[in-house]
This record gives sequence, C-alpha cells and structure tokens, in this order.
Amino acid sequence: MGTIIDWRPRTSRLLGVVDAFVIVWAVAGAYVIRFGLEPDFVVRGQEPNYLWLSVVLAAAWWFMLGAWSSRQSRVLGAGPDEYKRVAAASLWLFGLIAIFSYVFRIETARGYVGIALPVGLSGLLLARWLLRQHLSVSRQKGNSMSKLLLLGGPSAVAHLAASLQSAKHAGYLPVAAFTPGAPGEAGIEPESQLPILGRGTDTASVLRAIEICKADAVAVSAGVQLHPQTLRQLGWELAARNVGLIMAP
Repeated sequence: MGTIIDWRPRTSRLLGVVDAFVIVWAVAGAYVIRFGLEPDFVVRGQEPNYLWLSVVLAAAWWFMLGAWSSRQSRVLGAGPDEYKRVAAASLWLFGLIAIFSYVFRIETARGYVGIALPVGLSGLLLARWLLRQHLSVSRQKGNSMSKLLLLGGPSAVAHLAASLQSAKHAGYLPVAAFTPGAPGEAGIEPESQLPILGRGTDTASVLRAIEICKADAVAVSAGVQLHPQTLRQLGWELAARNVGLIMAP
C-alpha cells in the first residue's frame, strides 16, 4: 500500500512555494514590460513608486490565496473548487486595488495591472493543473490519499468502495465502514472486505469509529439510517475535528 501520511501539509507547502514563484514572476514581468528597469520609477511625480507597489502587491496576492483557503487539502486534486478559489482571491485583490485607487484618487498605470493580473492568474491556474497531474499519477500508485470512513447501508457502502477503487484520482482510500442500524455484529463487509467498525445510530458511535481508523473524511452514502438531526450534529463535530464530510448519493 502506498504512503497516505503527511501528504497534505507537504503539498500545501509546495503550493505556497509555487504560488510565490508565479506571483513574483508575473508582477516582476509586468513591472519590467511597463516601466523598464528604472528602480525608482514614479509617473509624473504623483503616482506611487511602482517598485515598492510591486513588492506589496506580490505579498498581498500570496496572502490572499491563503485567506481564500486555496491551499487546503480538501480542495486539492479534484473538482473545480480549487480553481474557483484561486480566481476569486486574485479578482478580489485587484478589485480592492481599483476601489482603493478610486477612493484616494491614485492614478494606477492600467498597463501594469493589465499585464500582472491575467499573466499571474493564468500562471497560478496552470501551476495548479500541473500539480493535479502529479497528484493523479501519485494516487494511481496508492500515494497521497486521504483515509475515508464509509457511512451507509451495506450495499451502498460496497458500491461506493468499488467506485472509489476505480477512481483513485479522487484521492480517497476507503479504510473502514460504518453501517448504522444494519443487522448483525461488527466484522468484515463481504464485498468490499472493509472492516465494519459499528452499527450504532448515535453520533458518539460514529466518532469512535473515526478515531479507530484515523479517517481524514467521512462519506455518507445511500441507505444511512441516521436522523437528520444526528447528521447535522455529526457535521458540526466533524468540522470541529477538521474531518471532512462528503455526501455520496
């Protein structure tokens, strides 16, 4: 079995470095293309020093990506959410710059912004796409996976486990099952061969199962016999423990 430990912080740190490189490349390129290599360029003596503005912009852009949780492990590797957060953080930042410039009547060189934003955003999205390809290859080998507890009826759990085994690029490795309200004792699920860690219908039982298997996320599939209020309480408990909750119909 591949390594499934510590890939999340390692990948987040790598993204931080890649984001910084792309942002510095885009902002520095925009500065050189628009103003040349004069270190103290000031337009008409009234506009901001663009060398220092570039430094502030690069730092703010990097922190904005973090504030929008674009490096969170939950959004890495699959789905459009990661790309949406990168785009939203970038557009919000430049929108705030435009508002700030308007309110304080600061003349901002449009050519500078017109180069930095599209080049930087395109570079960030391309870097995320390339990282996804790397993650996909790694996951096909069983690496960089998040451990998943399957919660639902016996047949639904078996079906979901089979689906995830054939879609390793999603990054989830089923490690155990929990079948609330199902008859029988804890044991091995016959089709998926996953250990069944319980059949209780209360939140505490599910939380104990998560602690036993060290799951990073819980997938709620069809046939789960839990009261809606119990599911809501479970969601709150999982959020407090930084454990993901996935609805898998």
